[in-house]
Amino acid sequence: MDPIESVEDPICKIQSKIVSFIDLSITNLASPNINIELVRFEMTNQYNYGRKKEHLVANRLRNKGASVKLSPGSRGAADLVARFDTKTWLVQVKSTRSGTPASPTAANLGNLKRSATNSSATPVVAEVSGKKVKYFSARDGRELKP
Repeated sequence: MDPIESVEDPICKIQSKIVSFIDLSITNLASPNINIELVRFEMTNQYNYGRKKEHLVANRLRNKGASVKLSPGSRGAADLVARFDTKTWLVQVKSTRSGTPASPTAANLGNLKRSATNSSATPVVAEVSGKKVKYFSARDGRELKP
């Protein structure tokens, strides 16, 4: 089973659920000092930034000959699946506006590795800083070339 095909939620439903959760959390705090609209804007802004970087990685992999499918709403273990002639990568994209991208959590790495094993793929972490992309094995950390 393709890990990306198992996801059915459209992006707008996911964003709506995130905003609803944030609204509920903020309302429960009962603090008049929290600007809900600002929190909504920041969450949407972060999501859009990350999604842009996922598209950047997808385009780079396509330029290297891969067929790439993005996960709807960045759900699941992998943000995208890249199929080359002789290999398949499940890719988790990590990006930052400044400095070094955050590492995936241990739980996220475990999910990515399990999903890759189940689909006979290589689990990959793509680190994006600006327009520079580096690929690393999620299993042993070595740098990979597409």
